[in-house]
Amino acid sequence: MSAVIIDQQRAFAEAYVLGNGNATQAAIAAGYSPISARQTASRLLHTPHVQEAIRRAQAHALRGRLASKALGVLEKILDDDGAPAGVRVDAAKTVLDRAGFAAARTPEPDSLVEQPLHAMGAAELEAFIRKEQRALDVLRAHAGDVAEG
Repeated sequence: MSAVIIDQQRAFAEAYVLGNGNATQAAIAAGYSPISARQTASRLLHTPHVQEAIRRAQAHALRGRLASKALGVLEKILDDDGAPAGVRVDAAKTVLDRAGFAAARTPEPDSLVEQPLHAMGAAELEAFIRKEQRALDVLRAHAGDVAEG
């Protein structure tokens, strides 16, 4: 008898996720009595192993069909010339971010750069130039590695 209960609980969790979170309807869909579905749903939602089953079903839906739908929506927005430019840019950023091409964060300003160059003394200017030259050398070396690789 406990296997039926576990199967019914699993069915409840899946129906709950697929049914947009309507616990009473999920209980009925899982085969519980419509007369006590509301109370049964409340009890099931507070049962740890049912909560875990709901989390697993949600994760499965997010990785599967919902991810596909979300990508489809983003693709439609990107292809819609009538969509506002800001919306299209946000969609493009989201797609690129999810694909692993997140924009580099702007570095915090250096204390040397906070003051205008004309306000720096000779020693500060030389230190600034050396620091920026080292940064440029690193970027050139990295660009060479990428071009060769």
